[in-house]
Amino acid sequence: MKGLAMRRRAVWIVAGAMLLLVAGGATALFLTSRRDVTTTSSAAYDAYREGVANENRFYFKEARVAFARALELDPNFAMAMLGLSRQATDESQRLALVKRAAREEPRLTEREKLSIEMQLAFASRSYADGIAIARELHAKFPNDVRSAQTLAHEEIRRGKTDNAIRIFEEKFAEIDMLLSDVRMPGMTGPELNARLRELKPELPVLFMTGYAGPTPIPINILEKPFRMDELFERIAQTLCKETVESVGRSG
Repeated sequence: MKGLAMRRRAVWIVAGAMLLLVAGGATALFLTSRRDVTTTSSAAYDAYREGVANENRFYFKEARVAFARALELDPNFAMAMLGLSRQATDESQRLALVKRAAREEPRLTEREKLSIEMQLAFASRSYADGIAIARELHAKFPNDVRSAQTLAHEEIRRGKTDNAIRIFEEKFAEIDMLLSDVRMPGMTGPELNARLRELKPELPVLFMTGYAGPTPIPINILEKPFRMDELFERIAQTLCKETVESVGRSG
């Protein structure tokens, strides 16, 4: 299937597939090394993977189109609903899509159910519940990037930067970039970057700040306040710059 070879870009933010037929119904379970996805249509699955790939490249308009197409092909595709909810700019629409996905839970895998419940908790402003579900999801499915990102962010928010770094160590091969505030509890952004670069020396970084204090200002920095489109553009530029430099080093 096309889309399986697309490389996921995880901002710290497949070689094959197997098809299982569920007895007594037409539901198909497409399994990849990234995520278990339940859908009745291989075409819908391809559109979903296209949406995920575009989302991870910060091509959000294209991601919305792909997730919507996946839902047209399979109106009960819960993970496509979840993907579309992440692209929703309206809070009520976001919550409605997650609740719609939750209605499909009886036929979904445990991983899908936990992913939906985590997003539903955050969409409902139940932050503590969302973190608890993220911990369960990460414990049961350690290769789930979204729960790992959530937990790392929570550890940094609590000033437990060493715990965030341990999560990074588990996932560092899949993480392409660090997005960090300059000033944080427990450790500054530049200090965090230095620690992470001990694990991944060529890790690109974009810092954010609204503070003009004594903390040394790194080179690649985005000043607050900023619009989301400005943030996405700078992330894309940072990733593109690293790709070009990496090609140059390999040549």
